[in-house]
Amino acid sequence: MHGHGRTIHFDELGPFRFILNQPADEIRDFAARLLGPIATDGRRAYLFDTLESYLRNSGSVNAVARQMFLHRNTVRHRLRRVASLTGANLDDPDTRLGLWLAILGRRAIAHMEIAS
Repeated sequence: MHGHGRTIHFDELGPFRFILNQPADEIRDFAARLLGPIATDGRRAYLFDTLESYLRNSGSVNAVARQMFLHRNTVRHRLRRVASLTGANLDDPDTRLGLWLAILGRRAIAHMEIAS
């Protein structure tokens, strides 16, 4: 997590602890089920990035707009598209948590694949 060949204590993993106790196939399935086409279709990577920024910025459309150099309405439109494609209710905290864990899971698997 801190670069190739570096070790990290389990307590330092933060929310990754909830992900990394699971088999990689289950993490992939979970992420695919929740993120659907925004994670698997490269043409929709901008939607994935928008969702990640939205979740990372605690649901602040203004913060996402600033971070991604977009207009607030563009961010709102993208988030509606994410909700439409995934079936996710972005107003529901449990749904947002699930999406965040799916994103962390994808990131953890990518790190593990690079390291191997």
